[in-house]
Amino acid sequence: MIHHPMSYQGVHLDQLLDPHREAAAYQFLQTSTAQLLALATELDVKVLVHGGYGSDSGRLIDEYESLQVARDVVFERLDNLVCQASGHVVIENGVTASFMYGDPQLDERIIQHHYPLVCDLSHVFIALHGDMELTMLALKRLAPLIQHYHLVDSMGTRHDSLPLGQGLIDWQRVLPVLNPHATMIYEVPDETDATCANMLSSYHYLRALELRSIEGGQAND
Repeated sequence: MIHHPMSYQGVHLDQLLDPHREAAAYQFLQTSTAQLLALATELDVKVLVHGGYGSDSGRLIDEYESLQVARDVVFERLDNLVCQASGHVVIENGVTASFMYGDPQLDERIIQHHYPLVCDLSHVFIALHGDMELTMLALKRLAPLIQHYHLVDSMGTRHDSLPLGQGLIDWQRVLPVLNPHATMIYEVPDETDATCANMLSSYHYLRALELRSIEGGQAND
């Protein structure tokens, strides 16, 4: 899987929302996506593209007459991207209202478009302001479309990228509702790129929860 560049000139932008006010960023999105899709087709892999980032989305959404119109723009461009990609793209959720998971109307629209999804657990949790009940509903609704997970914890207020077990996400509840056919990574950075201690600790944390669940099930049999 190839991850699309996350920023343009060092700034995260919701390029899907605005080809005019941020024309250079939008052109970067279009050109780089086309180049990556050509490579992905050649290698038979997939390109991960964000349906929204969130850092600048509030200002851009305000440029539209309503949130619904802003979402219409995003979905139109995602439809074109999916068609262009011919099975070589997956779409990740952001924390922006223009493309997030957990809003029932937006989730239903995503399901109707049958998008191939990537689910960043922390993005779901943050977009829903740390509400675990709503997070669970979103994970259950969208599970059949999710092909890949980014497992990362959060306190639910900002993009804090915490190792599993150090935030407020209830991983014991999350585990049973994940799509078992999807792949996953632990998207938790270390202080330097030379180590992966936070990824390893997250892996062992999740495996321990799985073993505890299995042992508990056996004890109840």
